[in-house]
Amino acid sequence: MNSYSQTSAGCAMAAHLQSAIAPTDVATPPLASHFLTVGEGQIAYDDTGGSGPLVLAIPGMGDLRSEYRALRPWLQQAGYRVVTMDVRGHGETSALWSDYSAHAVGRDALALIEDLEAGPVVILGNSFAAGSALWAAHDAPARVRGVALLGPIVRDGAPFGLRRLRSLWASAVLGAWRSG
Repeated sequence: MNSYSQTSAGCAMAAHLQSAIAPTDVATPPLASHFLTVGEGQIAYDDTGGSGPLVLAIPGMGDLRSEYRALRPWLQQAGYRVVTMDVRGHGETSALWSDYSAHAVGRDALALIEDLEAGPVVILGNSFAAGSALWAAHDAPARVRGVALLGPIVRDGAPFGLRRLRSLWASAVLGAWRSG
């Protein structure tokens, strides 16, 4: 599946949600925690169950899977099975890891999808986890139907402003040496 069709799948899910009738009670109780052992730790997640297409929701850095508690009933009413996970070092997920990168969290998402024997899935990634969603889609496009990036932070390398500042600094400092 190419990036255009993955984006289209995410847009189709959003359109489906807009046409759904609002749940009467969005204050749903927390679901039971489940744990998946991955490498050097455990990933905590919850699962609404059901037979609908799977949506995996990953919270941003500094947040917990409970951030999706108000969205979960909407997704369920629209016919989706919803799984939310805590990222490395957050919530009930193990705290100590050698790698906390977006790519590592993307690999955790893929391990969870495989363990649930689900797919292809739509991954919701918020902030830092938007990069994780993209890494998962990159690493296993057959398992990821689409991604929805919520307030994404997805850059690789130094931010543009920092690159520009380094370039100006190098021009100013090295320029003086070159003109001598």
